[in-house]
Amino acid sequence: MSLKVLHLADIHMGIENYGRLDPETGLHTRLQDFVGCLSFAVDTALEENVGLVLFSGDAYRTCDPNPTHQREFAAQFCRFSDEGIPVVMVVGNHDNPVSFGKASSIDIFG
Repeated sequence: MSLKVLHLADIHMGIENYGRLDPETGLHTRLQDFVGCLSFAVDTALEENVGLVLFSGDAYRTCDPNPTHQREFAAQFCRFSDEGIPVVMVVGNHDNPVSFGKASSIDIFG
């Protein structure tokens, strides 16, 4: 019996150096690019019947992402939960706050 694992890391959602606001959605076009790529990875993983997802950190550009970035990231990862696929997340250096005792940007996922 084999186990298919999807390994993701370094998404850095929130980098908006280039692009513009999409007048139809109100979202930055770079955010839409990041979400589109992540969605493609999730779609492929679900089609391939992965049994485990390992996320190795750096979900966002900074350790204090805005709520829109959090919503878009969570929407994709919730698709794994909806299918009963376990997700293991490791905190990356971009996820970790500088101050001791503060929550990381991915602590909300348990």
